[in-house]
Amino acid sequence: MVMGGVKKLAGTVAGKASDKVVSGA
Repeated sequence: MVMGGVKKLAGTVAGKASDKVVSGA
């Protein structure tokens, strides 16, 4: 359960970061 939460959080952070890169480009 904890690992799933960490994975989800990491995925959200990575998604936001890639969104910034895409909009920046």
